[in-house]
Amino acid sequence: MRTLTDVFAAGTPPLPEGLRTLHVSPGRVVEPGMTVHANFTFRNLGGGTATGFRVRFRLPEGLTYLVGTARIDDAPIDEQGGLTSLLQGAGAQIGDVPPGGERRISLAYSVATTIENGTPISLQAAISSFEVPVIGSNVVRLVVRSRPVLQGPATKLSLSAVRELVPGAELQMRAQIHNSGQSSAHDVVALIPVPANASYVPQSARIDGRPPEDLSETEPFGLTRPTVVAPTLGPGATIDVGYRVRIDPTLADGTPIAAHASVCTQELAEFALAPVTLKIPSAPSFAGEETSFRVECEDDVVAGQRVRCAVRLRNGGTARAKGVRVRVTLPEGIAYSAGSRSIDGAPAVDRDRDPGVFELGDVEPGRSIEVGLAGVVRSPVANGLELPLAARVHWSKGERAFERTLTARSQPAFPAAFNALERETPRLLAPGDSAAFTVRLQNMGADAASDARLRIEADAELEHLRVTERDSELVLGDDGEVHLDTLEPNVPRTLRIDARLAEALEDQRQLRVRATLETAQLPPVDLGSVAHVVASRPRFSAETSRLAPESNEVLRPNRTTAFRLTVRNEGTDRGRDVRVRLQLPEELRLESVDGASRDGESVVFGEVAAHETREAAVHLRLMGAVGFGDVLEVGARVGGTNVVPFALEPMRLATHAEPTFGEGATLSSLPSDAVDAGEEIAYALAVRNSGDGVAKRLSLRLDPPSNAVYAPGSTTVNDVPLLDFAGTSPLLAMSGLTLGDVGAGVEVIARLRMIVNTPLPADSYIETRAYVTWDEMPEMIVRAEPLRVRSAPALPIVDPLLPFSVIDAAAAPGYRNGRRALPPGEELMELPPAVPVRNALPDVTLSLSKGEAEEIAGAPAFVSLELPEDRLAWTVQYLEEARFGGLIAHLMLVRALFPDGASADGATPEVRRHAAVLSELIDRLFVKLRMPGVELQPADLETAATRKSLKALLAALRRASSADVSTPQAGLRLVGVVEPEELAAAARSLERERLVTAAPWRAAALLLGTSLQRDGTEVADFAAYRDALLRAFDGMRNLSPTEFEAALHEPGDVDLEVERETVLRALAEQRRVTA
Repeated sequence: MRTLTDVFAAGTPPLPEGLRTLHVSPGRVVEPGMTVHANFTFRNLGGGTATGFRVRFRLPEGLTYLVGTARIDDAPIDEQGGLTSLLQGAGAQIGDVPPGGERRISLAYSVATTIENGTPISLQAAISSFEVPVIGSNVVRLVVRSRPVLQGPATKLSLSAVRELVPGAELQMRAQIHNSGQSSAHDVVALIPVPANASYVPQSARIDGRPPEDLSETEPFGLTRPTVVAPTLGPGATIDVGYRVRIDPTLADGTPIAAHASVCTQELAEFALAPVTLKIPSAPSFAGEETSFRVECEDDVVAGQRVRCAVRLRNGGTARAKGVRVRVTLPEGIAYSAGSRSIDGAPAVDRDRDPGVFELGDVEPGRSIEVGLAGVVRSPVANGLELPLAARVHWSKGERAFERTLTARSQPAFPAAFNALERETPRLLAPGDSAAFTVRLQNMGADAASDARLRIEADAELEHLRVTERDSELVLGDDGEVHLDTLEPNVPRTLRIDARLAEALEDQRQLRVRATLETAQLPPVDLGSVAHVVASRPRFSAETSRLAPESNEVLRPNRTTAFRLTVRNEGTDRGRDVRVRLQLPEELRLESVDGASRDGESVVFGEVAAHETREAAVHLRLMGAVGFGDVLEVGARVGGTNVVPFALEPMRLATHAEPTFGEGATLSSLPSDAVDAGEEIAYALAVRNSGDGVAKRLSLRLDPPSNAVYAPGSTTVNDVPLLDFAGTSPLLAMSGLTLGDVGAGVEVIARLRMIVNTPLPADSYIETRAYVTWDEMPEMIVRAEPLRVRSAPALPIVDPLLPFSVIDAAAAPGYRNGRRALPPGEELMELPPAVPVRNALPDVTLSLSKGEAEEIAGAPAFVSLELPEDRLAWTVQYLEEARFGGLIAHLMLVRALFPDGASADGATPEVRRHAAVLSELIDRLFVKLRMPGVELQPADLETAATRKSLKALLAALRRASSADVSTPQAGLRLVGVVEPEELAAAARSLERERLVTAAPWRAAALLLGTSLQRDGTEVADFAAYRDALLRAFDGMRNLSPTEFEAALHEPGDVDLEVERETVLRALAEQRRVTA
């Protein structure tokens, strides 16, 4: 049933139109900012007063409530936080409506100032009460009319320089489009043509800072192909459209650059933006490095030396240079060489006067001209005389001067062109190769150089250095010096340097040799340096690198085997990040690595130097099950940053695994030493696979015990009931009970019950033995301890309640059928149990009663829930997702933590059977709660089948216990205890209460465990939560099925919710402990 709280929730459809009394003004079309008035009239057409009615209006998107306009019959309605209760979840109370009376409810909305054109708006009101379901009014639909506005002061065009305003620079054109209207503009087109005297900069177009696609490479927003810059421009939104242009490199001074743009949309016609104009300044320039003065000689010159001077000029400006003239001035110490004038490499006519002047006229921007002339150093010339050279470039609006000074020398000279160190062998060498160098020396000066010495500096990796001249070997000192004595002018000398590279070098290592010439007259002359680059690599191979076991033992499951991993670098460079990736079958796991680091299934050696051998101990563990004699292949692949990957020789490893059940096999009985005739004996055969292999076939067989017969239907294996075969247990058949694929560590417990024959003589014995065989192993015999039979005479049945006599039959022992209570006033005579004595009758205990027998157990019932890792993870995730309102979430918790074991005889199957029934019921409820619009049915909370299953469970729990599940055990488990009085009260309540009430859920909550234990130690106490949940169900004891269903959805008690979160946190903490 829908309520006013959820009828107008987001995404819900309108209600069916029941009352057509909703009137809205205006009734069809509205505009932004307009006020909408809504009036809803409710009339009482019956004969009684209408009470408890509440009204709610829909608040659609696009409308806002006008504060203070809500009225009921012109009476204002209280408001909180600017919102009337007419628009809130439960609606507004409209008061009592007398017969024939009416209520007029009204309020006003305001249309949003910015809203899309054509937006539909639906208005509806709803009314309901506790007796009347929700009734919807007629639906009034409005349509919004609005339009965009782009033309305004915020929509403008700008043109600015990116860095500077000069020819060849870039300008940024930017159109800002702003929508100041009420709705979005669609298909916005910006027309921004490229201005004159400029060109588009490719890939510079941007729309809101993002580069658009599929634009023209010459004019991105031009008139040829209009471009939609924005499919939609919302109200109040602004978009920037622009690109960069490059000013033409050559312009006259003051040339204007004018930018124009226009905008249009699907709703608006094209309109122009205000144009922008910039004036570009321009001028010629010879200030760059391309305008230079070059003297083609060293700074020191000697007599008779020819000196050529050249002036290269280039107009790097943006305007034409007029009246360009170049003047080259030679000093007194240099005489002009006739006929040496040239312009752009072509000979020029000598002038009569002043040969250093060149008239060039006008020079266009970007044009280059080179002029030159030559002179000869006069002889004689003083040593150290400075010879200043000058050049000047002159044009109509400026000039530029250059200077250079030469110095005349008359001493030895070793210019670099004739004195250098050169490499003779190839640049790329391998370790161990020979290297050769040549030193060329020539004194180009006018004087001899005395006490000449050649200093050689070589890297240490260049070994066995030798210096020779022609066929003679020169002495190379320890300091790297070679004495050359005197170097005569213009007499060349050539020396050879030989060396050998070291055997181990890093790849791409540079080995450098530097030579310096030292003389008495001059400072050291650097002859330069040359270098060889080493081509080196590490080298690993399968012949010297291997993976081998350290012993010849075969692999056994769950055992660790050591292997020796050896890698050797036979190359000339160190191996970087050398690692061996093991290729392991799924049965093997890398346990640990000694002597190296580990990265997943890779053994990391890191750096391995040249000619170095590294070893690591690798420990592998055989996991899982393997067959007898299976062979596993282990591969390995060596790699590294600079290592060519290769595979090692694979290892073939033999495995061995075999099952065994010889350790700890037992055949026990209950009772264990003595039993009365006619009693039941519970036999348990327990065997465990203590080996490391899987048994493909395991056969269990028992000899039929002497003096006893089989109790039909009592055979189980690991608590799973088995059908009898030909009227007897499979364990007693000739073929026995056969099990397949019994894994290592698996324990098998087979149980059956036997009934002692009666009558039997006292001190008779019951004996049996079991035969266990597996796979091809010989048969193993497991014997049970003999049971001594205690026999006693049986008395006739004497019971005043029986209207007849029992002939040829004796009464069964009292504890098998339970005791019968005596009514008040009668006495109970109880004799001690029968004990075999000589020459005496056994004692018999009889309980006589006039009333019906009532089953009341004298000991509490223990319940438990095993929580292995996977079950715990599922439980925590399930409870975190099951967060519904009210007590629904607690029903999910009862399902998740319901026990799976009990102490009473035969109760565990009933516990698991009812747990399955409860899981099916709760899972169906969980699915329905997540489906929108689906209402719950009574069968979703309880059925006759679930009630019957719960009754059977309570009856089973009230039987006598043969085991105590509260005994500490390994792992995580939830243990609880239920007193017999509580079980009896729950059973009576189920017999008395109807279906779909609180009684079955209280009984299920009673069985929840209260002590969370890990390995027998309590880690959390859930008793407070169970007590709070029982109190909640006690408060619903007297509710009808309909009231109970509604109460489940109401908000729960705060303390109960706090205790539920405590339970969830405790389970989550144990999950982290497990991890």
